[in-house]
Amino acid sequence: MAEDHNAAATSIVVLPVVDSMLHAGRFLPLRAARELRLLAATLPSTLVFRVQSDHPDVIVIAEGEAFLVGSSQRSALREIFSDVPAVLLAAQANTAIVRNAARMKIYSVLPMGATSHQLVTAIAATVAGFAVTLPRPRAEPADIMRIAEDPDRTRSGGFAADGARLSKQAAGRTA
Repeated sequence: MAEDHNAAATSIVVLPVVDSMLHAGRFLPLRAARELRLLAATLPSTLVFRVQSDHPDVIVIAEGEAFLVGSSQRSALREIFSDVPAVLLAAQANTAIVRNAARMKIYSVLPMGATSHQLVTAIAATVAGFAVTLPRPRAEPADIMRIAEDPDRTRSGGFAADGARLSKQAAGRTA
């Protein structure tokens, strides 16, 4: 019994946020994590109230992009995320989403398909003050932009017209 009390005292209190209570099941696998104590999920419209009443250690938002653009309480949420760290789960955890989340004071962004282990680890790291994202997969050779050697581009300080940095070797050839 004392072990249960100690575990509860050291558990990270997590407040899940979902766009619909139908999606609250996304968090069921996290209930098995000993280091987390999962509160009942909330909707974005009641998030401010729930943070004030439940005092979570971290907020996990499984609403992604819709949360960032659809919130009518932006200033109140920015204030909350300044005090309570948050993890955003997004369908596309790309650079634009990470930037938009950072504007809301959310510094940890993971893809919606993150594993339970990744999510538990990210939550713990976020509570410890780290910003967490998963590395993006390397670009395939067909996806890599090729910059042709164009003397006009290399004379302009090594930057291509589209802003891509040319390698020192390519820039040095025409200097």
